[in-house]
Amino acid sequence: MQLGSGAMTLGVVNLRAWPGRPEPKDIQPSSTTHAPERIVHHGALVLVLVAERGAVPERVGLGMCLSTLGPSVKRAALIVDDDLAHHHRDALAELQAWAGATSYVTPRGHGHLAVVTRSGFCDPDDGMLLRAYTGGAFLLTADEGRSLGLLAEHTGAAAGRFCGGFSLGIAGWGHVGEWVERSGRPRRGWRALAHRPVLRVKALGGHGLMAEWGRASRGGRLPDGSPAGRWEQGRPFLGRVVDLVGPAFALDGIDTGDLAEHLCAFGLPALSVPAALPVTSDSAASLFALAHSIHALALALDEEASRWW
Repeated sequence: MQLGSGAMTLGVVNLRAWPGRPEPKDIQPSSTTHAPERIVHHGALVLVLVAERGAVPERVGLGMCLSTLGPSVKRAALIVDDDLAHHHRDALAELQAWAGATSYVTPRGHGHLAVVTRSGFCDPDDGMLLRAYTGGAFLLTADEGRSLGLLAEHTGAAAGRFCGGFSLGIAGWGHVGEWVERSGRPRRGWRALAHRPVLRVKALGGHGLMAEWGRASRGGRLPDGSPAGRWEQGRPFLGRVVDLVGPAFALDGIDTGDLAEHLCAFGLPALSVPAALPVTSDSAASLFALAHSIHALALALDEEASRWW
């Protein structure tokens, strides 16, 4: 392997030969030039979403999202269920009062939390979630399967590389429909908007989860052949979706899925991700602190990983 200098790394690896085997003729080793992607270059959405404690069937309880650029928080929002006013009218008023009284530091001064519904957060035209797709930002979580699953309006079995995982239809990014295949077999499933793909997720190892945006429309193109959805570097954008527990385990060597232990390893407050919480201002405050800890962990991992390039 040959290493270049500066911010770029040049790797040359010959996978077609090994000691004792004749060198293949007229075949050159493959080479790639790759610059590591960093949070400080693309910005990030830090997301934590939990279910409502005691609710059956399961529904969104509370969530917190920080829109960040490097160490700066540009915007913060408390996410609530679309029907919260119907289920807990008093709780909605309590959360709105708490959000209005809670401030955070932004590059332009102090900001106050917005209160948005799940559908507002996922709005296909101007929701905060769009920054992780059309904006190309990182989407960072510490319990990716639960957080992303609560954003989904529909789940189904994934195929291809994600066989054994799930395909998530994000709320507002399509609808459940019925159609007839060319073979004549009727089908029912998620019909995504032309420029808003599904999100595919699959367990990876003991503590990790890999997730990618699908290719919008059909293979990333509309019927007329023009690009659909976001493209980067001449190909459909698959996203920068990261569950931080996996990278934390790789760098701190602590074999656990408990976020609190990884936070401790980097000198951060030991906070765990709850599976469910009551819909109260105290719960919102705990998620606000947790989101800031996840953001701090992401910056620490980004800095530590950069030393290996």
